Amino acid sequence: MKKDVAESNLLGSRFIFKILLFAGLSVSFNFIATAVSDSAFEKFKKTTAELEIKANAGDAEAQCKYAMFLIAPYEDEKDPVKKEIYLNKIVSYMKQSADQKNPTAQAVLGRWLSLGRILKKDQAKAIELWKLSAEKGDPLGQYYLASALDKGQGLPQDRSKAFDWYLKSGEQGFVEAELALGFAYSLGQGVKKDTEKALEWFIRAAKQGDETAKKCVDLINESKSSSAVNKEKDDGGWKLTGVNVGGPNKPFYSTDGTLKGYINNKGRIYDENMDYKGWIGK
Repeated sequence: MKKDVAESNLLGSRFIFKILLFAGLSVSFNFIATAVSDSAFEKFKKTTAELEIKANAGDAEAQCKYAMFLIAPYEDEKDPVKKEIYLNKIVSYMKQSADQKNPTAQAVLGRWLSLGRILKKDQAKAIELWKLSAEKGDPLGQYYLASALDKGQGLPQDRSKAFDWYLKSGEQGFVEAELALGFAYSLGQGVKKDTEKALEWFIRAAKQGDETAKKCVDLINESKSSSAVNKEKDDGGWKLTGVNVGGPNKPFYSTDGTLKGYINNKGRIYDENMDYKGWIGK
């Protein structure tokens, strides 16, 4: 997961979905839709056992990976007592890894501190950990730092700096960052508006199975090939009323699962309050 969340057979299954959800990331089911084979599951169990030995010997990378691998049985466990034991082990190993300056562990631990569900909320500490992780080149840490700058959460909002960190993460193949770059170029947030570059990043995210990115690719291509270009202009405060102009609105979400906005079938983008923000492809 450290560099490419899609490259590993073991982490390219339902387990990575649980890992990402546990870390606070929302991803498309299509991204990890294929179930693991019996041989892959056996390899998963063997790898977990090997990681446990290394983690207990103090290996920082193994501690981080072992904590992640424990998320699958944690999620599947029904007994609340056993579930709590799993959770304590996950947090303990992740903290040990972060204390040894493992950048992925720092990113995940920061996310837990930011969400305030697994650990007591501490946004300042989360930002500190994300900066350390991002500066070491970890795509997850870079993405979380970019998101904080983009939203102004724990840091002054700075979309130009956010774009720079999204770019560093996206260039490493991190799908959420690729999607964010597509929107940044589409809306001109933190960077000069550029539909062609937006399309490039949406295509990269779509190739990893992101459904929102796929829709954006279709919308941009439709707008480029259509002779009847929509000439409606944003008056700075237009809201969707009555009939959904352009068809049903597709919601898209931030990594903590909160609603970010909507895209309709004409490519119009709205924020969570249905305020018109711009048009993909225009």
